[in-house]
Amino acid sequence: ARRARTIITVHDCYFMRHPEDVFGPVRRDYVPLARRAAEVADAVVVVSETTAVEVEDLLGIGRNKIYVTPLGVRQEFFQAPAANCTLLRKHGIDRPFLLFVGTREKRKDLGTLLKAFDELSAESDDLQLLLVGPDAPGWRETWAETSDRVRQRTRIAPYQSMETLPAIYGAATALVMPSRWEGFGLTGLEAMATGTPVIASEVGSLPEVLGSAALFAPAEDSAAMAQQCRQVLHDTTLATQLVNKGREHAA
Repeated sequence: ARRARTIITVHDCYFMRHPEDVFGPVRRDYVPLARRAAEVADAVVVVSETTAVEVEDLLGIGRNKIYVTPLGVRQEFFQAPAANCTLLRKHGIDRPFLLFVGTREKRKDLGTLLKAFDELSAESDDLQLLLVGPDAPGWRETWAETSDRVRQRTRIAPYQSMETLPAIYGAATALVMPSRWEGFGLTGLEAMATGTPVIASEVGSLPEVLGSAALFAPAEDSAAMAQQCRQVLHDTTLATQLVNKGREHAA
């Protein structure tokens, strides 16, 4: 019988770049599984040019078999309702806040974000940090090293549904993406669609995906990340430019 054609999608190869940051079956099984799946597939779909290069270099797949298909933003984010006070109070937010959305895994490098927020917290009492997303191995150790000042002004919320997430994005002063690596970075485009400025690590696919509509800082550089946050917090002209460019870029 004729073999059915097979197409696989690869979002990133971080588990090969940094095996020390992944655990259990991912560390044990993903590399041989990914290599085998990519070898036998008739086509490999990737979400960015960055991931296309990874698949070529790390999985040894010819470019003629790789197809770049970027992710899109759901319409709900472009029509985000204003966040009501009840929703924000539910998460302990009562002043301007920076937002992180994603799993609290090592790859997301929340340690750098917390250090940057510590700098900002020392300068102003009128700022909070909201972390939205599920827990992950390594997070408790990162949180344990955080200063009391940051702990008091950081709020942690679980995964949010589409009923509430767009409004939370839209209410934030900025979305911060401190990742060590991303194969795409969809949360950045989602935030842009709601009219929220984005500050991201200048690494992986993030410059490719977010372009000139975001501010960037070197990965793992908390001082640079804090400085980019200051720009958005204190320069209303720049913040407005980022809002307008972001909405256009996300569309």
